[in-house]
Amino acid sequence: MTLTLFDEFAGAGGSTQGAASVPGVVPVFAANHNALAVASHARNFPAVDHFCGDVTAADITGFPRADLFWASPACPAWTDARGKRRDFDTSNQAVLFGPAGPDQATMRSRALMEEIPRYLAAMALRGKPGVSLECRPALDVIGDYGRHPAVLLYCDPPYLGTTRGPGKQYRHELRDDAGHRDLAAALHACSAAVVLSGYPSALYDELYAGWHTTRTNTSTGNGGTTRGRVEVLWSNRPMPVAQPDLFGTTG
Repeated sequence: MTLTLFDEFAGAGGSTQGAASVPGVVPVFAANHNALAVASHARNFPAVDHFCGDVTAADITGFPRADLFWASPACPAWTDARGKRRDFDTSNQAVLFGPAGPDQATMRSRALMEEIPRYLAAMALRGKPGVSLECRPALDVIGDYGRHPAVLLYCDPPYLGTTRGPGKQYRHELRDDAGHRDLAAALHACSAAVVLSGYPSALYDELYAGWHTTRTNTSTGNGGTTRGRVEVLWSNRPMPVAQPDLFGTTG
């Protein structure tokens, strides 16, 4: 199997070389703002097409579609390279939605992450969607992808604490009303289609009043005891009638 690669912050080619060392990965396109870096990359990878300029301001709808989109901006701001001790490995684990009020440097770094949904949205417009796996605060991801009307967001957060058993059941919990209100505010602000799952509650009746719903009888083994539950899907778009099971049959 062959997987094509687009290296967006390519530099002189170190990251491209690392990716190309994986059997089956073929670099086809690379971009960088620095002309010398692009020239060096072209010498190292003469078969690759190149873009030199500010990718954040470029019309990327004309960029080639690649199976793998490698977007790794310059690392010094994310490492100890500039003499400042970094703690991203622990600070990102603090809470589900990340720190409140990021400083300007953090905001600039996060802005580069917009390149991921921007590229995926551009490819989707051409009928060639892609997939990305991201480990970021949930509200940041919702904000980035939710602004695009052609996107579907499926959100399956930790359910409201009053609808399930006691105790911590997830690494990043969201048991209190305030966290679910923050989530609802972010989802209501989306231009994208949104589907949200959860257990029925008075709070969700309030937060998602007017949204389309569908209910499914199911069961849970949470807490070591199997019992019946009702799962609800809320959506800001009309939903089709649910099929009886995964394959649309009753048997």
